[in-house]
Amino acid sequence: MSETAIHSKRIITPNGIIEATIFIKDGLIESIIEGELKSHSYHIIDVGNLVVMPGVIDPHVHINEPGRTEWEGFVTATRGCALGRSNYFS
Repeated sequence: MSETAIHSKRIITPNGIIEATIFIKDGLIESIIEGELKSHSYHIIDVGNLVVMPGVIDPHVHINEPGRTEWEGFVTATRGCALGRSNYFS
């Protein structure tokens, strides 16, 4: 499948902000190598100074409880959030 790498001078890691290249294979992060790579077999996308960071979840939510629980209540809304979906019904 696809092999892509993303290079940035500002990648946020648990150890701080570093210049690095993230290697992605088949949709998953395969490795992160610190520094800049001039050539590699992967298609490298250089984003310069743009920040690359782990996904962020917007904690601002409205759950229709009390009221309209036939459409969405606390249980279905939080299950949906955990699964990355809206309007999840079990």
